[in-house]
Amino acid sequence: MRSHSNQNVNSAKVGIRQTVVKRATLVTPRVRRRMQQKPHKRWYDLDSAELLPTLLMSAYFFLVITSFWILKPIKKSLFLRFHKAQPLELMGMVFADARAEQLAKLLNMLVAVLAATLFIRVSARFRRQRLTYVFGALMMAALATYAPLLEHPSAVTVWSFYLFGDLFNMLMVASFFAFQNDIASPDLARRTYGTVVLGGVLGGVVGSTFLRARIGEFATSTWIWLCFVATLLVIVLAACVGRTRLLQGHESGDGAAVLSAFDADAGIAGARVVARSPYLMSIAVLVTMYELVSAVLDFQFSATITHYLDSKAIDQHLATVFMITNWVSLGVQLLATGWVMRRFGVRAALSVLPLAVLAVSSGFVLLPGLWLGSFLSIADNSLHYSVNQSARESLYVPTSTREKYQAKAFIDVFVQRSAKVGGLLLILLLDGMVADNFSFIRLLSVLVLVLAGVWLWHARHAGRRFEVLAQAPAE
Repeated sequence: MRSHSNQNVNSAKVGIRQTVVKRATLVTPRVRRRMQQKPHKRWYDLDSAELLPTLLMSAYFFLVITSFWILKPIKKSLFLRFHKAQPLELMGMVFADARAEQLAKLLNMLVAVLAATLFIRVSARFRRQRLTYVFGALMMAALATYAPLLEHPSAVTVWSFYLFGDLFNMLMVASFFAFQNDIASPDLARRTYGTVVLGGVLGGVVGSTFLRARIGEFATSTWIWLCFVATLLVIVLAACVGRTRLLQGHESGDGAAVLSAFDADAGIAGARVVARSPYLMSIAVLVTMYELVSAVLDFQFSATITHYLDSKAIDQHLATVFMITNWVSLGVQLLATGWVMRRFGVRAALSVLPLAVLAVSSGFVLLPGLWLGSFLSIADNSLHYSVNQSARESLYVPTSTREKYQAKAFIDVFVQRSAKVGGLLLILLLDGMVADNFSFIRLLSVLVLVLAGVWLWHARHAGRRFEVLAQAPAE
């Protein structure tokens, strides 16, 4: 009896050893090395030559986004307060606060097109850190000019500074990603994307929180000079990345594709690439739906603030809302984005923001108020800059080099900006029919619910196509 029992035990031990050996043979050399690494090395999965430039680029992005989230509430509050006190009269119509802001946003679209053209031209001549030098110096010159002017702003100063706020973000972020995409291989991008984006999310948190804490203590010019210093540090960081071992002797294999994407015919070439691909068309529709919804949400947010608040109370509330937005964005990026994408996939990640918009807009229809109106903006911006942007950018991973550069440039510049213009024109058209009626602001959420439903359908469709294309190379 005991002999039979010992045989069973020995058989079980042999079976366990065979299972362990079998499983060990399934572990790839890369996974085996990761298992042998220390915990912190497994976390960032970078060698010594990659770690320093990754941290420097993360700090670069941190400073750009910190500056943007300082400039954004300042320029928005300055504009709303100025035109609440001095409504704009144009062609027999009166535009105050949020309505005047829609005109500024419309003008901003023209500025964005001109800026995109400038970026294309400069990018064809300067690349990597040199691109940052050019646009960083340009932004510093503008900041130094605005610092004294904003102490006693005129209409020209208010309008131009409002346009400058978005121009700063567009050119500096575009310079950053042009640099980042040019120096990283696909494998390195996969391993560093989370760390780099986290730098930007942290920048939003620090910029908005610091502004909220000190907005009543510092003069507007002080904030502008802080952004000036941050931009100078960005140039220094770009120079440091250019001197790291990662770039020594390195030349991007996609250099020709980068330059071809930035030539004079980039828009036409990109349009052709998108038109030939149902998958890219679905991404373009996805971008369009988001921009239309975001335009309406931002208008509702601005109109709600000026309806309930006056003067300096607008400053405080905007600073508070943007601080909450960035803290939520940080929490989502740290705790939810990676988990959702790993556990449920890109399709689920793309669905998070439209579902949130559906929920908050439904609440605003039923119970409109200052904070529900504010949560329209919080839900939009916090989830867009975290889970939605990460998921949307990942849609380009299974595409060709031509599609990554030319099609993405077309969608990011022309499709996105055209959708923004469409949203603004729609708001101005509808608002002109029922001006000064806050009930109209509330009922705009019905339009948002319809657009968000279309957006959700396309998000799930694009996610399904991504899953199919991502599996194609393995077939």
